[in-house]
Amino acid sequence: MTPTTQALARHRQAAVPGRLAGSTGSTGSLGRVSHWWVRWIPTLVVVDLLAGVLGALSVVLARYDFHRALLGGVDYRLLAVLVGLAWCLVVAVAGGYEPRAVGHGTEEYRRVLGAGVWLVALLSVATVALKADAARSVLVLAPVTMVVTTLTGRWLARRGLRRIRARGALLSRVVLVGSAAELPALRRVCARPRTDGLVVVGSCTTGPADTTGPADMTGPAGTTGPADGSDGVVGELTSSVLAEVARAEADTLLVSATLGAGRWQALSWALEGSGRTLLVAPGLGSVATPRVTMRPVDGTPVLQVAEPCLSGPQRVVKTVVDRVGAALLLVVLAPVLLVVAVAVRHSGPGAVLYRQQRVGLGGRSFTIWKFRTMVEGADVQEPGVNDVEGPLFKRRADPRVTRAGRVLRRWSLDELPQLVNVLTGSMSLVGPRPYLPVEVVESPLVVGRRLLVRPGMTGIWQVSGRCDLGYAESLRLDLAYVENWSLALDAAILLRTVGAVLSRRGAY
Repeated sequence: MTPTTQALARHRQAAVPGRLAGSTGSTGSLGRVSHWWVRWIPTLVVVDLLAGVLGALSVVLARYDFHRALLGGVDYRLLAVLVGLAWCLVVAVAGGYEPRAVGHGTEEYRRVLGAGVWLVALLSVATVALKADAARSVLVLAPVTMVVTTLTGRWLARRGLRRIRARGALLSRVVLVGSAAELPALRRVCARPRTDGLVVVGSCTTGPADTTGPADMTGPAGTTGPADGSDGVVGELTSSVLAEVARAEADTLLVSATLGAGRWQALSWALEGSGRTLLVAPGLGSVATPRVTMRPVDGTPVLQVAEPCLSGPQRVVKTVVDRVGAALLLVVLAPVLLVVAVAVRHSGPGAVLYRQQRVGLGGRSFTIWKFRTMVEGADVQEPGVNDVEGPLFKRRADPRVTRAGRVLRRWSLDELPQLVNVLTGSMSLVGPRPYLPVEVVESPLVVGRRLLVRPGMTGIWQVSGRCDLGYAESLRLDLAYVENWSLALDAAILLRTVGAVLSRRGAY
């Protein structure tokens, strides 16, 4: 057998589902698996069907005041129902039911918006082709209403999916593939099965990365296989991974990008036809999806990472919203502030307001304001045992906290004077946690990145658990906020803050 035919034979073997790249044997067929979305898509079809019919019918009924109206001898109400039924087909053509767009991220909503554009175009073409004298208001408003109702339905369906996943159903069973040092990070990627639907059921540890692709299997003249002799390594890894996939009955592989093109491409070939999904983690840490785009470079897909948004028009809008919002809240909450001040004054001797030095934007110190929640002289008293890790001190039942202070902390009312900090520009409504000077001294490199933006009254740290979070986790969340800030993220955090305050989770 010539070197060329040997290479082609290995390529064909790697491309057969369930076979091993670089091996003369076979694991046998892995068998096809059924992903969670196969059971979930019928639910989405029903949701889209109802949303389409209700959206189109509501516009017709509102436009004609429930009276009968005809278009070419056909009742508008019947046409609305037919368009609503066809809506699912339009969503399908726009990719609204594709696995990579369902159940996670904003891509699912983008597909629905794209389907709305398609529907407008189709209705316009149909009206012109049939020379129908259709009401323009219906022609424009019906698709808009259908998109809005569908997006609402998809959002409600997503919330239902999270509750189902919290009960352990509709999850993807994942096998991790990476080095021993990378596996903990890959596990953290799958740490929230309720939202992303990934549950780890197995793992495979790899050795040094292989950068030779399976299609590059010719070495020096007169030889076969990669020039570095890694073909056997690729086959051995593929064999181990497929065996683990079969053992764990997994339907998804999550592979580290540092694994090497040769290895993960061999895995993709081996999985073809089995219905299993291959995910590649690029190792970009806290970088959010909107900052990452895929672009081809000489035929090779590469990731382009945009810089974090730390300046520009959006930041100007944020500053205006902070100042105006703080001023309005101070006016609206003035009666509440007065009642709380009286309660603190009668809780025992000491000032009503508590002042403390914190570190803000650019490492500049400022004075933060809070309602006093502890007895006078609490700073010099023996604090006792710390209930949290790191330089911060927190106790669930701190004896220095007054009776009124416990109520204020439970409902986050002690934080309200920080609206003055927001109004003066030292803080923001949303941002990282305001740091103590000792934190900056002990962890200058870790904290420094967070000081690129103003600290906030609320933030990801607050809506994710507050005092229940470990110190390292709170730093990680703050970094994620800085790296991925946007006005939409601020709005989402503000909405979640209401729920966090009402739930009182981690407030002590």
